[in-house]
Amino acid sequence: MARLSTNICRAIVATVTLSWQIYARAGNNGIIDDIPDPEAVHAFKQYWNAFEVYESNLIQQGRKNFAKSWEELKRNYAKEQAKFDSEQLAKLQKAAKNYRIHLQEHPNVENRPYVLLNLAQINFLIGSKLATTDEIASSFAKTEAISQLKEIEQNFPGFSYREQAFYLRAIILDSMNRPDEALVVWNALAGIARESIYGIYAHLAVGDHYFARDLASEALPAYKKAVELLTQIEVEDPEYEKIRSNYRLAWAAYRATDLNTAVKASLVLLQPSTSLRNESQRSKIQQDAVDLIGDALYETNARAQTLAILRNHDLAAYAAQIGLRTLSRYNANGIHNEATAIGESLHEDFPLSSDAPEILRLTADSFAKLGQESRRIATLEKLAMMLSSQGLWRSRFKDEQALIRNMEIKARQAALVVATWHYERGLAAGSLPAFAAAAANFELLIDNAPNSDDANQYRLRFAHCQFFSG
Repeated sequence: MARLSTNICRAIVATVTLSWQIYARAGNNGIIDDIPDPEAVHAFKQYWNAFEVYESNLIQQGRKNFAKSWEELKRNYAKEQAKFDSEQLAKLQKAAKNYRIHLQEHPNVENRPYVLLNLAQINFLIGSKLATTDEIASSFAKTEAISQLKEIEQNFPGFSYREQAFYLRAIILDSMNRPDEALVVWNALAGIARESIYGIYAHLAVGDHYFARDLASEALPAYKKAVELLTQIEVEDPEYEKIRSNYRLAWAAYRATDLNTAVKASLVLLQPSTSLRNESQRSKIQQDAVDLIGDALYETNARAQTLAILRNHDLAAYAAQIGLRTLSRYNANGIHNEATAIGESLHEDFPLSSDAPEILRLTADSFAKLGQESRRIATLEKLAMMLSSQGLWRSRFKDEQALIRNMEIKARQAALVVATWHYERGLAAGSLPAFAAAAANFELLIDNAPNSDDANQYRLRFAHCQFFSG
């Protein structure tokens, strides 16, 4: 146990003295007659200050000890890992040596392609393990593996694992940063692997090579072929292969301005059955799909097609989000006739979606840009009504406070605009309905935030409206 400092010991003594003085000065009812010795009070404060310093020192020392222990643990782990890697490398090198001896002593045996394939795999593993410590040795091992795989491809056309040999050679070339040579091998593999998963891998790899070079139009046919081949063969994890193939196809199609293909591929990613083992990866892919569809619908600029896709039953969970993406693109680029048409349809079809407040806000903004003030106010009134404590939208998302707060910011702004608009028209024309509408919106603002800085001003306006509306 850590020793207490001299200052803390003195402060404890002073504190005990102070406590005794307080007790001695108290009457029978426990109330002290006068203030204790000021020096004792000062000592009491000194005690707490010293104790806080003591605690702070303990915490800092604990953090230092933890950091030191953690560093030591990482060093020990690194040593053990290095030892394990060294032992594994030695075993691989011994195995490679045995395979070489076998090939030299038995050059014409029937199992030669199998031995070559195994040796190539071992050499690739050796090269991968040496990549960070001995670049030259790593390159030599991988080059040896490539030569062994070439021998299989050239001398054993009927070898049952020939596709795997092509696949491994392409992988090794990619790992050695030799993309042009790798692309040749991937294309060759795509040409022979018409009934196996390696055909899908090859077409995807060809597409990836072109896409990485900003050649989306060249990548597109390769991705399409991968998706087509996936429907013709049996694979171990068809759901995963479908997702990663269509994800690539959607991006390439969008970049190549093949918008219909982009939309179709993205729709696959949002099907109810779509799932991934990694939740964060699934969320990212689905968000990308939403953005791709929304952007593609904007680029296509065909309202009937847009509304038909958004009303697709299988997209019910994402339709409002996709529509909002399209609406925001129209709004941002000044195409307000389309923005208002899409916005009104979205609110009619999905009034209780989490995106409804932003859909109404953007739709009202586009009406304002078109100079259609009455339709703008009508849209803002729908947004303002979400403020009501009994509203259906609020009830649906009552447990999602971030959504509620975001809605309230937009709805309060809308309610104030609507209330002011009706109030001014009531004053100008003496319209009782205008005063009644203004009163209803001022009341929403008051009920939502009765203690806000502007609440009293709203109460005065509300009273004014009540007076004139009878």
